[in-house]
Amino acid sequence: MQNVVLYIFRTGKELEDPSEFLRASPFIDMLGMEDVNNMPRPGAFKTHLPYSHLSYSPEAKYIFVARNPKDCCVSFFHHARSQRVLGTGTVNSMISLSF
Repeated sequence: MQNVVLYIFRTGKELEDPSEFLRASPFIDMLGMEDVNNMPRPGAFKTHLPYSHLSYSPEAKYIFVARNPKDCCVSFFHHARSQRVLGTGTVNSMISLSF
């Protein structure tokens, strides 16, 4: 979804440098609000924070994406394994930690 929104703002033009992606569409959970304050406008950012933790602006448009919790858990399991966060953990151990 983050890519789709960014390309809408860029009217389909590809980024010249892939590293430009996080500057143009920051993930505030990793980078913080400073990058959002400095990003080009109009712009988009990504977060996993609850809506209640964000500043509301009547001029902004919001896209809310919800996923099946089981799908999220399995997806996070594979992500954590690829980043070597889990070590030799199993999907079942991830599920018992998550729920």
